[in-house]
Amino acid sequence: DYYKQGLAINRTLARDETAARLQLAADLQLAVGNITLTLSGQLTSYPEQISLRIAHPTRAGMDQTALLTHIGKGRYTGHAQLPAQGRWALVLEDPGKIWLLHGQITQGGETRVTLKPNS
Repeated sequence: DYYKQGLAINRTLARDETAARLQLAADLQLAVGNITLTLSGQLTSYPEQISLRIAHPTRAGMDQTALLTHIGKGRYTGHAQLPAQGRWALVLEDPGKIWLLHGQITQGGETRVTLKPNS
């Protein structure tokens, strides 16, 4: 249904615009199944949990979502097991679905990435 797809695209764009307006960015680090993340920007408070969607561009069965828990001052931690190799799309979102951030990582090479709003 093209109408529903259009609505979903508009919601995603609005969430990107909100993240840009709040000047949100997240520094993410992967280390042997552990994820640490620092969220920065103009937030008045930090959500207790945020979700990180980890998606393979061609193998949807390998996708996963990690819940990251706030440990203080914009820092989050969580767990995910990624295969040793491959390129992954990352989407970070708040529980209220108000904003989202995007990034990519090549597993087996990079261990740090910065997530930003799409522009």
